[in-house]
Amino acid sequence: MAPGNPVTYVFVATLNPANGEAVSVTARWQARTRAVERLPVFSLDNAREVLYNPWEDADDFTINPVLKPSIPGAVFAWESLHDSTWGPLGSTLLDWAVDKVGNGIKIKRSVMQDRLDLRCTVQYSLGGKTHSETLTMTMSRRLPRYWEDFIGVGDILPNTTSISPRAVIETAKGVLDDPKGELDIRWYNSADSVVGSGMQPVIPVSSLGSTMEIGLDVQDTGGWKALVDDDGAFLVDDDGSMIIVK
Repeated sequence: MAPGNPVTYVFVATLNPANGEAVSVTARWQARTRAVERLPVFSLDNAREVLYNPWEDADDFTINPVLKPSIPGAVFAWESLHDSTWGPLGSTLLDWAVDKVGNGIKIKRSVMQDRLDLRCTVQYSLGGKTHSETLTMTMSRRLPRYWEDFIGVGDILPNTTSISPRAVIETAKGVLDDPKGELDIRWYNSADSVVGSGMQPVIPVSSLGSTMEIGLDVQDTGGWKALVDDDGAFLVDDDGSMIIVK
């Protein structure tokens, strides 16, 4: 049946009761169809929940919205979440790690915060109606499990004025040659005073005290953070770009 062109079906029966005359019965039923539009499927072309390992994963991460079948005139809008409030992507300096590229986005993960919450909304017209749908995604920075130790410390000769121990950082995949600034590495003497920092510092023997002991503490630096002044305003450079630190 073509849409808008109803068809009436007629059922005719003759009943023959045991006693009496035959009875004719007629029933009618009309069938109608109407044209409908199939709503497209909205999706993202990359994972929506992602863990970022700075030691192993690529820096750039791209994700694009996909509408199948495509609808002419469809509009895509991205938002970010900060302080429990969604706002247009780029409306705050806190979106420094995310750039809009076409209908999608690119995240520079090497400078991201600990976590990014983003969402994309598509809006289109179909069948005389306006439709919209929203999909969310999260990107979380997370270091794999690691173990720390150090080498290069042995007997100190009377004329030794400094030592240069080396931190050893190991993951399940082996020893890291370079933690890439993702770890805060500090060296302490027996009085818990910091005497050096970094993978292989030069430490004066005089700073070790009479016990000549040294200890190592390694902490995850976390993601990048924005600098603010005493009033809570963001610190920016001459070009208005956010100043971020670890």
